Amino acid sequence: MGADPLRITVLVTRDFLLLVGVGALIAIPLAWYGVARWLENFAFRTVMEPVIFVVAAVVILLIAAITVSFRAVRAAQVDPVRALRHE
Repeated sequence: MGADPLRITVLVTRDFLLLVGVGALIAIPLAWYGVARWLENFAFRTVMEPVIFVVAAVVILLIAAITVSFRAVRAAQVDPVRALRHE
């Protein structure tokens, strides 16, 4: 209703990426602890590098950013009159 598609896309993507980031911050320590406990049972152990978890978080954020921005651009370009007619 008056906002340009870029502004709508930025608002939606930023809010969603904040939620994904918080989820990653909660999941990374839990995953680290779970994997460390699981690896204790093996005779030959490997070292868990923090880079693995950082790369996983970055990949998740990139996938979420691409998906959400693509959907937000498509939703922002829809005519509001057409959307209101169907409701």
